[in-house]
Amino acid sequence: MREKTGLWEEDWDLFLQTLGHLGYLDARMQIRLLENGRAELAAREEKLQHQLPEQKKVWQSLGILGGAFLVVILI
Repeated sequence: MREKTGLWEEDWDLFLQTLGHLGYLDARMQIRLLENGRAELAAREEKLQHQLPEQKKVWQSLGILGGAFLVVILI
């Protein structure tokens, strides 16, 4: 099932940790637990959004260098 979700390992662990605590607490505590999990995921998403432009530059540079390397090898 894990492979079909497309979740990263740390996101899957957070999901399982959140689900592990559901069911034995009262409704208010379960809602608070779910809200904390959602806030954790939102914080991770924001962090990844800030890293995206930086990573795009790295991959573009690697693509250019890879192309130059291929040209050098073919010549």
